[in-house]
Parts: sequence; C-alpha cells; structure tokens
Amino acid sequence: MREKAYRSTGARLSAYAYGALAAVAESVGLGDRNFKVRFEEGMTAEVLRWRRFGWAAWFGRLKCPSCGSFLRAARFDLSWWFCPMFDDQGRLALGVPCPRCDPWTPEKVYNLQGYEAESVLRRVLAYQNITGAGERAVEDAVREMETAGSPEEFMKSVLREGPFLRELAFPQAVALEISLNEGMERRALEVEARGLEFMWRREEELARIMDEELDPRGLRSKWRSRADGGQQPDPG
Repeated sequence: MREKAYRSTGARLSAYAYGALAAVAESVGLGDRNFKVRFEEGMTAEVLRWRRFGWAAWFGRLKCPSCGSFLRAARFDLSWWFCPMFDDQGRLALGVPCPRCDPWTPEKVYNLQGYEAESVLRRVLAYQNITGAGERAVEDAVREMETAGSPEEFMKSVLREGPFLRELAFPQAVALEISLNEGMERRALEVEARGLEFMWRREEELARIMDEELDPRGLRSKWRSRADGGQQPDPG
C-alpha cells in the first residue's frame, strides 16, 4: 500500500509542487528551517515524509547522563542513528545519541523506555520505510521472524546488541516494524477481551439479580420481611 502510494503520479506531482512552494518561501526568508528542499532523486520520499510526519518523532525533556545537556526533540532526519534495545528488565528502550558527546557510547545517549520508546520507534520506522516494501522484501521479513520463532523472539535477537537503525538490513527493518505493530495489536485485543469479560460478568450478575427479583418465592419473602418490619408498636 505504501509503495503504491509512493510511486503514484499524484504523489510525485504533489511532492514537486510542495517543494517549489517551500523553495519560494525559503528564498524570501519565510521557509521552515527544519525542511530544506533538494530537487534530486528521492525528493518525493523526503517531501512525503515531511508532510506526513513533520520533523520530530518526539518532544519532551531528557538529560544526557554524560554531559548534562537536555534533549527536547528527537529529529527524524537523525533517526538512523537511534539504537533500539532491551534494558536489564526486559523492557524495550530507545537510545538517542547525544549530539554534544563524541564518540557515542551507551553512557552518552538519551534513553526513552517502555511504551514511549515503542511509540517513537514505530513512528521512526514508518518514517524510514515510507516508500513501502515490495513482495520480496516482505517475504524476507516474514522469513526473518519465522527463523527466530516469533515476532517477540525476532526483536530480542536483532536488538540484542543495540544496533543503530542504519545498521539493519531493509528486511530486518520491515520485520521490526511488523513485530512492533503486531505486539500493539495483540495488546489492544487483550484489553478489549478483558473489557468484554468484565461486561459479561456484569451482565451475568444483573441477570442473576433480575431472576431473584422475578422469582415468586423471592417476592413473597420480600413482602413478608417488609410487612414484618413495617409493624409499629401501638402507642396506646
């Protein structure tokens, strides 16, 4: 689907029209400094990325454990240097190298963890793979996951060393995006199932109460208890 949309004539015309407008705006000093127009091969992908995702995958405030500088936005155009990994507790983490530290080491990265890391990584992979994957690439990605045993095991194996995203082969990047999406969909289904189970129990409880209310023996018992409780002693 992505590949078809990327290769469509409309996408190319839209990219060049948007690029031309951005170039005019830049020439008069009104352009966005986070977006530079380059009329060259691959421009369509760059414009589509910009229009769909903007320039940053994450906004917030993180402190570098090495130099103490603060990260306020994780840029998409630097995302090939992000390094996904699993922390000591088995949670997904995403390392964003500090631009002020050189060379980069595990101690010189901003760390996103848990759901936040997963959300940013999914956005980054969608940004990087915006051109889509052909049938061959998808087949290779599925084979990668099948060889590992499951999407979860594939993620653990490929992220064991905390590689930069640029070091992943394209089928691996596609497989990683598929694995993350499947994990999110599975959790969404589990939440939905728990919600349905809760509602089913409530309905069963309500049905039980209604059955007791409509049982003639239950009605007689309640009327008797109300009658007995309603008697008051004669004041005279």
